[in-house]
Amino acid sequence: MATAISAAVWALRKALAPVTDDFLKDWAASDSLGPNITALKMELLRAQGILYNAHDREITNPALQDLLHMLRQLADGAEDVLDELDYFRIQDKLDSTYHAADKHAGGCTHGLALNARHTARAVANKFKFSSGGNKQTPKLKFDRVDMSKRMADIVQQLDPICAKVKEILDLELRNLKPA
Repeated sequence: MATAISAAVWALRKALAPVTDDFLKDWAASDSLGPNITALKMELLRAQGILYNAHDREITNPALQDLLHMLRQLADGAEDVLDELDYFRIQDKLDSTYHAADKHAGGCTHGLALNARHTARAVANKFKFSSGGNKQTPKLKFDRVDMSKRMADIVQQLDPICAKVKEILDLELRNLKPA
C-alpha cells in the first residue's frame, strides 16, 4: 500500500512539476517587475556611459562594430519594452488600476493580490486554446509576468555585451596614449 501511495505521489509530482515550477517562476517575475525596471534602466545608463566616451572616435575594429550592433539591437528592444510599460501605465491611470505599477499603492496585501492575479493569468494562458469566434478587437491586457521576464532577459544580455564593449574600448584607449 505504501509503495502504491509513494508511486502515486511521485507521478503527481512529476505531472505537476511544470505547472508548479512555472507558477513559482511566474510569481517571482510578477513580484520582480519593479526591480527589473530599475535593473534595466541601470544597464541602459551603463551602456550610455560607456558609449559616451567613444562617440567622437571612428570605430574600425570589426569585433567592436559587431558588439555595438548587438548593443543597439538590445537598446531598441529595451525601448520597446519600456514604451509598452508606459502605455499600460497610462492605461492604469485612465482605468484607476495598478497592473503596471512597480508596487500597488494600497500596500502589501493589495500587492500580493495583484501578483496572484497576474500569476494565475500567466499560468492559465499556458492552457488556453484559441477561439476563432471572437470578432471584436479585445482591449490589450498588461501581462506583468511576461513584461518582467522580458526586462530580466534584456538585462541579462546587456551585461556581458557592455562588459566586452568597455574592455575593447579600454584597450583601444590604452593603445592610443603615448608611451
